[in-house]
Amino acid sequence: MSITLELEPSFVLAERIPLTAEDLRYGLEHFFLKKRAVIDLAVDQVRRGTSDPVLHELAALLGDEVERVPEVLDALDDPERTHDPRETVRKWLYLQLKAAYSQRGQLRDPLGVVEQIYADFDYPPSVSPLVRNMPVRPGDEPGKAALIQSWARFLEDEHRSLTSP
Repeated sequence: MSITLELEPSFVLAERIPLTAEDLRYGLEHFFLKKRAVIDLAVDQVRRGTSDPVLHELAALLGDEVERVPEVLDALDDPERTHDPRETVRKWLYLQLKAAYSQRGQLRDPLGVVEQIYADFDYPPSVSPLVRNMPVRPGDEPGKAALIQSWARFLEDEHRSLTSP
């Protein structure tokens, strides 16, 4: 079973993570974002000074042109564009874990959601310390409270790394 937390633009914007057009396409293709959210996030990137023509084209779409978002994103298939997909995956892993953390009080099994996100993102080693059935690293405390605390620390560290120039 896969977990997909659809994110509102306001949530993503609040994180202040620089997003590329490739990041937005990944979010759309994985159902983390709706087409309207892609436009809103592109507008923010343009306001922040991006020179990416794809983001500019997305930002220029009118409300009744929302169905054109995938067509505009097709420009990313240009072989002249270079992009490291690992960085995109890292951003969305962070955003999904952050969304789950923000909603942990409403989730029946928040650590189960972490484990599902871990699986959905193909078991990234950086998240394994947040998984219940993984061996506890030397110096780490066992138990649910310690895992939640590690989750919070992971999010702080990732946020700092993703937002620093």
